[in-house]
Amino acid sequence: MEDEAVSRKGEERWPIAKGDMGSLGVKDLPSIPLGRLYKLGPSIIVLGIALGGGELIMWPRLTAQYGAGLMWLAIIGVSLQWFINVELGRYTIATGESFFTGCSRAWKGFGWFWFASAFIIYMWPGWAATGATALDVLFGGTGANWKLWAQVTLVLTLVILLGGPVVYNSVEKVTMFFMGATAVILVISIALVITPGGVKAMVKGIFFNAGGEWWLPPGINLFALFGAVIYAGAGSLGNLSYTFAVQQKQWGMASHIGRVTSPLTGKLEPVPTAGNVFETSEKNMALWKKWYPVMRNDVTIYFWLANIIGIVLLAHGALEVLHPAGLVPKGAQIAVTQANILAEKAGEFGRVIFLAMSFFIMYSSQLVALDLGSRMISEIAYTHTRLHEKYSLRALYTIALLILLVFASSALLFIPAQPFILFLMGAVLGGFTMAVYSPMLLYINLKFLPKEIRPSTFIKVGLGIASAVYIIFSIVVILNKVFGVGA
Repeated sequence: MEDEAVSRKGEERWPIAKGDMGSLGVKDLPSIPLGRLYKLGPSIIVLGIALGGGELIMWPRLTAQYGAGLMWLAIIGVSLQWFINVELGRYTIATGESFFTGCSRAWKGFGWFWFASAFIIYMWPGWAATGATALDVLFGGTGANWKLWAQVTLVLTLVILLGGPVVYNSVEKVTMFFMGATAVILVISIALVITPGGVKAMVKGIFFNAGGEWWLPPGINLFALFGAVIYAGAGSLGNLSYTFAVQQKQWGMASHIGRVTSPLTGKLEPVPTAGNVFETSEKNMALWKKWYPVMRNDVTIYFWLANIIGIVLLAHGALEVLHPAGLVPKGAQIAVTQANILAEKAGEFGRVIFLAMSFFIMYSSQLVALDLGSRMISEIAYTHTRLHEKYSLRALYTIALLILLVFASSALLFIPAQPFILFLMGAVLGGFTMAVYSPMLLYINLKFLPKEIRPSTFIKVGLGIASAVYIIFSIVVILNKVFGVGA
């Protein structure tokens, strides 16, 4: 009876609808283990998927074509996503649930929307295709055998995700290694080509006025620009990987939630279909005021700052070596072309390190994307159906992963020789999903969380602006591409 009274008290304090998603339990917010303060946080996972689209491909290509005058849009794109990731982290450390479960508490149908979105966006092996091109050239090919190398990387992904005891830990370790190697190689590469004139142009571009123009260049491809703004940062569904990363890192109330483990090497951990809430007592609120800054700083340093540095440096390379020569390669060729130019300046060493970096970036994105897609599909099936009565979450995760890998492998047999269109398709489709999940995220955090831990006015305004940008962009692209308005 005492436990029931506590649960009722917690439910009264937390205005979270039970609906078809089940009641939340009531537990205390855990203390922060000191060791976690000195480790890379969940945002390293989001960084892994962020660098592979806009940073390596789209923004260097736009910079090669138009110069640095659009860099201010890249900075804005990353900054808008800061608000998204902070709010994703807020909900998950407060309840232990993912955004998708929280979203479905407003309307269960949203879960199936995300279920379909995960299939549609992550069944296409765009990152694997592009990374494989760099890998083929790195091993002496011309890039023509990229389909074979892409198949190899998909098999490698299966080994990594199911090889370690805890899936998240495997993804985190691989991503950390690739991001660390990328940082070192990127600094070396830029040091080989940097010029005072290039630095001056880049700084002006970041502050809105490169070339003396404040507006967009005439004739710019709106479809490509929308994709680039979306992929500045994680973009698309990539940001939503943060909700799972926080959960699997077991930050905040997620410490009461079991992790997805490998069916081959891991020990099964129980995973409930609903999370837990905490009473807003003095003790719990004191702990919240420690947890929230840890999460916010994680997003600020390892997502926002790291992404801006990455996108500026990668675009700067294109500004120095491609733009002056009038070269505007497509897709993976933008990395191959820059590698060849580096070879002229630093010999084979320059070419090899840039190709290796390109593969590290693209493969990290593919790894995190397949993990994210599998988590979305499996969690929604687990929480929205009665499958959890017969199957563990890790079993459903394994099935979802295998299905996505089969789709991706099959798609490689039919996609065109130039995979750049896959990035545009994924980015624009992802932009439409951002137009949905950004306002939805603000809604659930304002409606379902107690006022003591709801977002501040600054966060509400920032996420509101982000929502408006993605909605307007989506409408403009639909009008332009479907109805020919402005064409």
